[in-house]
Amino acid sequence: MLSASERILSILIIILLGVIIKINFFDTNNNNSDDSSYYKEPQPEKIKNTEMYKVINIFPRKNPTVYTQGLIYYNKTLFESGGLYKKSTLTHMKWPSQEIIKQINLEKKYFAEGITYNLANNILYQLTYKEKEILLYSFPNLEFIKKIKMPNEMREGWGFSIGLEQGILYATDGSDKIFVFNINKANDELILVKTLSVTYNMKPVYRLNELICDGIYIYANVYLEDKILKINPRNGQVMYVYNMKSLINYELKNGDLTVNRISRGDVLNGIAYIPEKKSFILTGKLWNYYYEIIFN
Repeated sequence: MLSASERILSILIIILLGVIIKINFFDTNNNNSDDSSYYKEPQPEKIKNTEMYKVINIFPRKNPTVYTQGLIYYNKTLFESGGLYKKSTLTHMKWPSQEIIKQINLEKKYFAEGITYNLANNILYQLTYKEKEILLYSFPNLEFIKKIKMPNEMREGWGFSIGLEQGILYATDGSDKIFVFNINKANDELILVKTLSVTYNMKPVYRLNELICDGIYIYANVYLEDKILKINPRNGQVMYVYNMKSLINYELKNGDLTVNRISRGDVLNGIAYIPEKKSFILTGKLWNYYYEIIFN
């Protein structure tokens, strides 16, 4: 026979179990509610605006395993070049849904780098890192056309962008140089027009990487640094330096990025320009998010 204290304890346990069951029942009913807002994906927390830029959208990447080397925005779609040997890709996706339109897996011998396009011949150009080749595809449907030799003036392939004028392309090779090319109409190959030496406070800026032109200025990543440069395309002078540390901090807090990975090279990289909004899409190598930004 139970003692008085044991009977009281048993009653309390029964009451507690009843409360738990009731709570779970109502929670289940709430989960089956017709309130459509319940089914919406949770929105990422915002990044505070700075004097340098505003982060107007943050999009979780549906494929954060891409080692981003180049981005292009065109007609509500995004083209992304992903690097690494045996893992290099070229992907065309709807924006911002990231629904894949087409994806190409490159030959294992290639380490893909920056991409750009030219509407004069409707070709997308994709740089390779050390292979001294540029891969050409029809634009925008990405049918492989051929490969051409990288111009001898470039030691490696890093960043690629359309230029100020139709038929002009900009490229970087990890040095302090931006190479300005014209396109040979006969064979679609690149002809060097001039070389810009990029300087800040009269000193050369090295490790220039991915870049994009908004029709007025050039915006460029600097490899292993958390900044983007705004460059005068006429003389190569850096007009402004944007500190993008807030994006790195966001990835460290909300994604899979670690300080150790940053030191190994999983850094800020990739810039695309959205002309109708005058905004930019930024991300990094193996990052979890795309960031839409308006520079002040």
